[in-house]
Amino acid sequence: MLGFSGVVFLGFVAMLALHRNGSIETETLIDSSPQTVWTILTATDDYPLWNPEISRVHGQLRKGNIIDVC
Repeated sequence: MLGFSGVVFLGFVAMLALHRNGSIETETLIDSSPQTVWTILTATDDYPLWNPEISRVHGQLRKGNIIDVC
């Protein structure tokens, strides 16, 4: 069974796979509190720790902003 980090990773991979026209939309059911999910998703400095495909994330996580994922 996947742990929480595995579920988040799979959700992120699904978002990348569904990438169209510079935007990403997806839906994933995560069995955890919204606060826990938000804390993990907004800790962009930690992305390389659980996703080897990402070396850094640059940009502010705000609606309408462009985020550079390398």
